[in-house]
Amino acid sequence: MSKIEDTVKHVNALSKKFANLSNNYRIAILAYLMWKKEATWSEIKQFLENMYGSINPNTLHFHLKALINSNMIRWSGSEERGTYFLGNMPDDISEVIRSEVTLDDSKIEIKPN
Repeated sequence: MSKIEDTVKHVNALSKKFANLSNNYRIAILAYLMWKKEATWSEIKQFLENMYGSINPNTLHFHLKALINSNMIRWSGSEERGTYFLGNMPDDISEVIRSEVTLDDSKIEIKPN
C-alpha cells in the first residue's frame, strides 16, 4: 500500500470515527451522559428541550440509535423504563468533549475558539 493510500485510509477512519460529533444533539447527549452517568429517554429529551426547544421524539430516537450503533452509548431495560449510559466512547472523543464543553443541570456551553 502506498503512502497516499495509507493517508486516505487514515483520514477515512478519522472521519468515520468523528461522524457522530457532527450533530449538536449527539454532542449534547454524550456530554449529558458523561455528566449524569445514566439517564432515561425522558431525562435526555427534557435536557435537550431545555437547550434547543421542542424536539421531535423521532429525531431523538434517530440520534440515540446512531450513538448506540456506534457503541458510544448503550441502552438497558424495557421499552417503558430503558436507561441510557456511556458505552465504548473512544478516549480522544471523550477528551474533545471534556475540553470543549461545560455542562450544568440545565445547559451545555461550547467553549469559544
